[in-house]
Amino acid sequence: MRVPRRTGAGFVNVMRYEASRADATATSAGTASRLACATPDVLPWTTVTWTDASAACCALNASGTCSGGAGWRLCEADDWEGACEGPGFGSPTSYCSWSYGAGATCRTSSSVRCNGDEYDSASATAGDQDALFTTGSPTFAMCYTEWTASAAGRIFDLSGNVKEWTNTVPPASSGVHYIRGGSFNNVEGGRTCQFDFPVAADNFAFPNTGFRCCNYE
Repeated sequence: MRVPRRTGAGFVNVMRYEASRADATATSAGTASRLACATPDVLPWTTVTWTDASAACCALNASGTCSGGAGWRLCEADDWEGACEGPGFGSPTSYCSWSYGAGATCRTSSSVRCNGDEYDSASATAGDQDALFTTGSPTFAMCYTEWTASAAGRIFDLSGNVKEWTNTVPPASSGVHYIRGGSFNNVEGGRTCQFDFPVAADNFAFPNTGFRCCNYE
């Protein structure tokens, strides 16, 4: 989905779905590891280090590498946030707080609209079960940011399912990168478009963390 960059000039094409492996299915995350895909209704690529996520995005370029300029790479944290906030980003009254569809709904708490801690994935079992769902799952049909009125203008799962590595290093840091978005075991307050607390070392991998690639023009 082509959207304006949140800071600076130009545009960025953001994957509409969380990244998945080329051989992923609805029941298996697959094993292929060369490059990232954006496919609906498959299990996303999780338990992935920043290093491997970055390489899978860079592999989408003709050279198979990232130059730091135009082309595919992990999304910058600011651009990820802008993609989540929707067309009203930068406005104090019309940006989205969560990736909850269009209009006023995206600024109003609705804790089970996306796959987060509040959703019980196995209601017949005692307690609260949290689980990973497929990309763009129909269970969470309104978990998207709407950039245009057509279905093709939606970016899915930015406020739940898996947290996502970004390409941005915190100030005065090295060997760590920001993670954005919140996951299936994070409460709603930690799944806002603006929540920017999580960082992790580049060699860590988590079952609730994946990524998404961006193509910079």
